[in-house]
Amino acid sequence: QLYRLIDQHRITFMESTPALIVPFMEYIYRRKLALQSVKILVLGSDMIKSQDFYTLHERFGKEMRIINSYGVTEATIDSSYYEAEMSEEPREDDVPIGVPLPNVQMYVLNKDKQVQPIGVFGELYIGGAGVAKGYWGQPEMTEDAFSDPLQTGETLYRTGDQACWLPDGTLRFKGRIDKQVKIRGYRIETGEIESVLLKHGQVKEAAVTVMKDAEGQARLA
Repeated sequence: QLYRLIDQHRITFMESTPALIVPFMEYIYRRKLALQSVKILVLGSDMIKSQDFYTLHERFGKEMRIINSYGVTEATIDSSYYEAEMSEEPREDDVPIGVPLPNVQMYVLNKDKQVQPIGVFGELYIGGAGVAKGYWGQPEMTEDAFSDPLQTGETLYRTGDQACWLPDGTLRFKGRIDKQVKIRGYRIETGEIESVLLKHGQVKEAAVTVMKDAEGQARLA
């Protein structure tokens, strides 16, 4: 049905999670179908396996732009993008999140709010036109997440994500600093789940983590 809708309405731009796009594009490839109208395919809201990304690029890269994106709600979703052509060789470990979009600034800072050198992980901060003013009715959360750590007069959003700059000028994403995880594009605070479990009278200890099933899909355990 999704294929029929794309073909019927001549969709040119498609963006979704790897959990949807990867099997959908596998279906397109196996059935030898054509997505003639689609010119840009964006994967976001979750990490994509390196093999899946480069397979998409190999199969469909001549027909459309294949883009891996990164962003958060507090910075209007997409803040950076990556295309295979940005690197000389395919990366086997992970897919970079690329370079900032226009009107977006991204910084990797250490615990002392100093800029990290190339290749050294730190916390990712986002600035620019898309950054929100804060959380509605939650001043303490706003003060913690939105600040001016570089003292330049620009408000930056502290993402809680670990990243580093690569020598080719793209960003590498490592994961969360805190206990927040993403599964199929949805943010999940494992600490909050643990707190709820511990409220049960017969539960003394609780630990929530992410594990992969036999098919490699992330699930809570």
